[in-house]
Amino acid sequence: MILGRSFAGLIGAVFVTGLLAACTQHGALPSPSGSSRPASVSPTSVPTQAATPSARPPLGCHDLAPDSAVSAAFGAKASAGPAAVDAGLSGGVIENIFQLSAVSLTQAGGIVCGWNLGGGESDGFFTARFLPDAAPAWSTGVPGGYNIPRITGWADQAAFGCIEADGEYCVTEALVGSVWVETVAVGQVGALEAHVAGIEALDKGIVATVQAAGVPGPPWTAPPHPTLACSDFIGDGSTFAGISGLKLSATPNYSADRMTEAALAQVGGVGCEWFGSNGEVLLVYLPGGAWSWSSNPMSSNQSLTVAPLSGVGDQAAGGCSTVIVVCSAQTTSGSARIGLQVASGSGSSGVTVTLAVTAQALRDMLARIG
Repeated sequence: MILGRSFAGLIGAVFVTGLLAACTQHGALPSPSGSSRPASVSPTSVPTQAATPSARPPLGCHDLAPDSAVSAAFGAKASAGPAAVDAGLSGGVIENIFQLSAVSLTQAGGIVCGWNLGGGESDGFFTARFLPDAAPAWSTGVPGGYNIPRITGWADQAAFGCIEADGEYCVTEALVGSVWVETVAVGQVGALEAHVAGIEALDKGIVATVQAAGVPGPPWTAPPHPTLACSDFIGDGSTFAGISGLKLSATPNYSADRMTEAALAQVGGVGCEWFGSNGEVLLVYLPGGAWSWSSNPMSSNQSLTVAPLSGVGDQAAGGCSTVIVVCSAQTTSGSARIGLQVASGSGSSGVTVTLAVTAQALRDMLARIG
């Protein structure tokens, strides 16, 4: 049954995560009975943290749902990959800044997976993700913001339902111990209704897989970093640094989906969004996030052509959309990763947005936070 409900936008990205290397400890060798010689002690190896974070519990996308299982549930060929998450969760526009905020989920030990259904963008998408240590965030309200029926027998707490709003969506939200699990199926109106039973069975199997994987291991710890607030990145909050004429509200208001917000909070990240009559600025600061650039750099997609930027942090890239007036840039600085997106307001009053001014604004922010 498809329920007619309003639907909040979804965002995310897909990442490849590895397993922590195993470390072994060697105990002391006992001294021979009656010997006056001291016991010989072998060195004890100290477990060291992996260079990059990994999923907790250690599951990959194929563990959650093989392509064949997704295909069977939807009656259509499913193929996994970043493009499914990119277009399915972000709408295919201005998704690069959301890519960065979703890196925080990976850094917190979560995972984001996506599958294309059929062959084209209009055929729909299926996404699955989880976030450990998320029980406090779960308890603050309706998970994910969806009004879907609660169900029993899946996990500690769970909900599943299908809604209709500019398309059809079937959603599962579940809390497995401290792990928040979410799946979202996206299709054209009428495309999912015949497959609700198969989608429900697929989602229940994903929840069961997370449950069987056991208690998550310890979190990955980012290098030491300063605690920053939105106000640390700009001046007085009325004129954005480096972009002449962009008048913004003094109070930022960042609105990601609740799981992403929870992940950002876990890793000490900051998300800021300033609105004005002639433009909008979105900022994500991820301390410790520089590790992600080598495997998941800012890259081109269907609406944004990205090129390297020089003189902005340690490594940087940026581009402007071919669909709407918006430019986006990302950089690493020390152990942090920072993203900035600037959009022009509509009509003749909109500020002129170029990649050059966006990159300069990012330079100004880096100088401000030191």
